[in-house]
Amino acid sequence: MPHAPDPPAAFAFRVSIGTAPDGASALFHEVRGLDAEITTETLPLGGETTYSYARPSAVSSTLVLQRGVLALTSPLLRWCTTTLNAPLGAPITAQTVRVSLVSDTGAPVFTWVFEKAVPVALDVGQTQSMTKDVLVERIEITFSRRTRER
Repeated sequence: MPHAPDPPAAFAFRVSIGTAPDGASALFHEVRGLDAEITTETLPLGGETTYSYARPSAVSSTLVLQRGVLALTSPLLRWCTTTLNAPLGAPITAQTVRVSLVSDTGAPVFTWVFEKAVPVALDVGQTQSMTKDVLVERIEITFSRRTRER
């Protein structure tokens, strides 16, 4: 019987924006929101207290990316700041965002695609000048559809 391959270790996540798989990218050390969850609403059945239905009401999740502070020239950071600093009523440019778990050689192991993604938060973490902490940037992105390519 053939031996099953070991599960891959999470070395880093490469995040790229745009439709090209090799588009402008940045590496992140932490990614959350690769899961999916359906929120349900409980409805009582016709006045009965012993029966109820759980009706799906929404699919919810937010992609959260964390890493050391990005360079100002990063296309990902430019897209986030342009969207978040746009005047009220300005058109929002949704993008396709690809998140790839990459091996120590940089080869993609798994890839998730988030369609019609829009940044909703950009946060620079708290730090103190007298500590040796790394300044961490957190980006939150909402999306309409998530698929896995690999």
